[in-house]
Amino acid sequence: MRGIRLDPLTHDLSLDAGGRIETIDGDEATAQEIRTRLLFFRSESFTDQTEGIPWYQEILVKGGDLGRVRAIIRACIASVPAIVDVPLVNVEVDRTTRTGTITWEARTNTGTRITSADFPPLVIPAA
Repeated sequence: MRGIRLDPLTHDLSLDAGGRIETIDGDEATAQEIRTRLLFFRSESFTDQTEGIPWYQEILVKGGDLGRVRAIIRACIASVPAIVDVPLVNVEVDRTTRTGTITWEARTNTGTRITSADFPPLVIPAA
């Protein structure tokens, strides 16, 4: 897999010292693709309202089904072409602070293990 490097915190294009767009490939590009897909909200695209993660429709709802949340996250990660297995998706909800933590692990076609710990925290804003 090959792509354009994005800043992991701002998601802006990453430029080298000469002002040129940086590229990435291999497992780094795969990890970035996972993060990008997880940040793509359903209905965000004007061309296809069914694409993206249903954060507001199914995940960030009162009394949501944690099994369904795990299945959505697993399917999203598994949809990345270089991913061959998603052995772990865990969802923890802290009702007092009204926060949730999703941890996951995936295995690439090169045998590399990529986890949610490889990224800065993914923060979803309140609706």
